[in-house]
Amino acid sequence: MPHLEESFPLASYHDAPEKDTTDPSPSSTSTKLTTITEYDEIGIRRLSTDSASTAFSDLETEDLLAKGAEVSQATKKRWSRRCKSWSTSRPVKIISPVLLALIPSFFRKSEKRKLYPTSYLDGLRGVAAFFVTQDHLFHDWFPILFHGYDTVPDSNHFMQLPILRCWYSGSGMVCVFFVISGYVLANKSLQLMRSRPCDFSAIFDTLASSAFRRGVRLFLPITASTFLSLIFELTHVYPREYKGKLPIHASTWPAQFYDWYLNLLASTNPFQMINPGNPIPQETPYDVHLWTIPYEFRGSMVVFLTLLAIAKTKNSIKTFFLGMFVLYTLWIGQWDLGLFLGGAFFAELQFLRRDLFPSHSTSLLSPPSTTSTPPRPRPFLLKYSKLFLHLLTIPLFFAGLYLISIPDQQPESTPGWRRIHAMTPPQYRTEIAPWYTAKFWGTVGSLILLVSLSFSPPLPFSSSPSGLLQLPFTTPLAQDLGDISYSLYMMHGPMLYSIGHYMRKHADSQPPEMFWWDFVKCVIVWGGATIWSADLFTRFIDSPSVGFGKWCAGRCWVENE
Repeated sequence: MPHLEESFPLASYHDAPEKDTTDPSPSSTSTKLTTITEYDEIGIRRLSTDSASTAFSDLETEDLLAKGAEVSQATKKRWSRRCKSWSTSRPVKIISPVLLALIPSFFRKSEKRKLYPTSYLDGLRGVAAFFVTQDHLFHDWFPILFHGYDTVPDSNHFMQLPILRCWYSGSGMVCVFFVISGYVLANKSLQLMRSRPCDFSAIFDTLASSAFRRGVRLFLPITASTFLSLIFELTHVYPREYKGKLPIHASTWPAQFYDWYLNLLASTNPFQMINPGNPIPQETPYDVHLWTIPYEFRGSMVVFLTLLAIAKTKNSIKTFFLGMFVLYTLWIGQWDLGLFLGGAFFAELQFLRRDLFPSHSTSLLSPPSTTSTPPRPRPFLLKYSKLFLHLLTIPLFFAGLYLISIPDQQPESTPGWRRIHAMTPPQYRTEIAPWYTAKFWGTVGSLILLVSLSFSPPLPFSSSPSGLLQLPFTTPLAQDLGDISYSLYMMHGPMLYSIGHYMRKHADSQPPEMFWWDFVKCVIVWGGATIWSADLFTRFIDSPSVGFGKWCAGRCWVENE
């Protein structure tokens, strides 16, 4: 480090002029030695002295640094006050929560999710909802894929092979939705029915609460989503090319609102029948994909009524009647009701399994006993029951996926499907809608899939209580999709007919070699917008709808005396 004299060169004592003793005049006698003044690097005022050889002492240097630190602290405090004043201003107070709310919820989660007995069903529902979005996306970009493999020219893509088709098999995924709903809706009531002593008052309260809130849970969100489509139509966000899929553009805004109102009433009618004579249900042009919601409501009511009817029966009678109801509804062509009742039936089988094999029931269904009991000899079948279940559920899992992936078009001439198609019951063959055959086999596949998942045991060396086949659906990604599954189903349509359409139209104007690149861009942009909007819809519409239903029940119900 250079000496202070090098950094701050001062006047030398020997360079100063001497006093003139011969001149006693005031001007000459008052002459004093003056130092050459300088400023330091941080702008502190220089010092002057009457002594030409005076240098900075250590004490003076510390004083200068202390003054500089005081200036720096004052500057920091001044800027801190300014920033605090800016952050507490009214515009920032309004904008900041809005910007934070726009951040997707899955980017802000830090705590590990707690899994419940039916968490794998939430994940399965989320994956199924995602596959439905891919179905409608692929319809616009790759319509050839919906033909059976090698049934028409250029229809020999590997994505048309069985099981791989599940990626865009929307028809089969709707069946998965219905069977999951039946399972979840019946689970709590069936558990109460098997408790001893049986509390029939609790069973009635559970069924009444579920039935009361179900309509609000299903129809309030679709009112909001179709209203968004109405806004898109009024503001010309929707293109005019899809006349058959989008609402008719009315001449005035009141006429457009009235058209939306009429379509909303028609699309929420749960009493439409689905059968070979009327296989095409009522669709709202404000989102044709929402045709499943009234059938979701009807199936839910049928489950609640069935559970009420068998609530006081013996367990064996209860299991028998549920199984017979499933077979009956499938035989008369009501595949949707068969799926809901099938889900309830398999929930009953889970409790039956727990009663028969309590020591081998998965901990997701029943917590392990805290009382220690001495080990008892186990029969051979009971000893190897987990191995037996693995050998049974894994083939059933892939068999279910195979049936779910039936092609919508030309299944009768598709390799691997000819003989299966020949076994289709006559109730599910119609010339009005050839895809009705796919609904039957999708129903069978969904029921088999749920059986394989619900009875899948965990691996012996695994620390997870989830079954082997349940593990993919308990991952964070699947669970996040499950959280937004209903909103994802409702929001992918408006995003597809706005962002998706314009990107598809742009691809048509590009050279053929750019087609795949345009498709990738569409997947990124449209997919991101769909998931983001579904997350917002879940937090601001769907979840509050659930709370609103509970609030209505609390306000309307008579308290138990």
